Amino acid sequence: MKIEALDKWGIKYNVSTKYDQETKTHEDLGLVKSLYLNLTPEDWVRLCTTEGDMYMGGCCANMSVAQDILNYAFRESGWIDCARFREYGELCSEHDGFEDWTEDLLEKNYTELEPLLKLGYIWVAVNDKLAVQAKELPEEVFDDSIGTIARRLARVAGIYGMGSIFNSGSSGTLIDKQKHGQNMVDISTMFTLLRLLYDKLDDLSNDLWEGFAVRKKATKKVAENAFGLCLFPDRPTALKYLEETAKYEGKNYDVLAWEISPCKVTKDGGLSWSEEDNE
Repeated sequence: MKIEALDKWGIKYNVSTKYDQETKTHEDLGLVKSLYLNLTPEDWVRLCTTEGDMYMGGCCANMSVAQDILNYAFRESGWIDCARFREYGELCSEHDGFEDWTEDLLEKNYTELEPLLKLGYIWVAVNDKLAVQAKELPEEVFDDSIGTIARRLARVAGIYGMGSIFNSGSSGTLIDKQKHGQNMVDISTMFTLLRLLYDKLDDLSNDLWEGFAVRKKATKKVAENAFGLCLFPDRPTALKYLEETAKYEGKNYDVLAWEISPCKVTKDGGLSWSEEDNE
């Protein structure tokens, strides 16, 4: 296995594991989630300083990104996560001048290699064993279900509400003016989500639903259970509900305290009562 070439030279790395509930142990998945770029202080100077002979930041846009990743590893004392090292390795291996990044490197003495070839050695040894992080996966496709739209709307509205508490408006300090711009973005987002939500609800709703409600005679309040308001498509079903509830509740349940009233639900008017005698 190529990854054994890292062990040969004491190049440290961390692996992804899965906890086994039965054995109470962590199973090695054989995937590297982070590793240590085992470079000498001199190597880092040559790679990461603008005066270094192996500094790549000024070559092109891709090498500028690669240089930023390498500098990140330097700031982290040589440690780098799998996602960053994968990006670094792919940028380099696809660029001119890295033709020596082949498996032939694994036959060489790591300590005698030039700094860039040391990185190539590590890349060749580990590139097919790098774990995939969630941030590297494709972005989630927007779920346009009513629940998702409503949750996103609530989240943006909450952020807007909290921001307005601390925001003095479009005038005032530089930060106030910046916050006003963010507020306008939030408002625009809420408008978009509200339109989506309205269209979804409009497709689902009928112009009119008619049925019967079980409600308290004294207060005219509609009965509720775990499934919501006790609204039924016809009077016999409503009567059956009262009978079943009386059986469940026992002698303390007063059926006569309830009435069955014809009702209707409209998209624009909500729940209202029809003109018909109650029972």
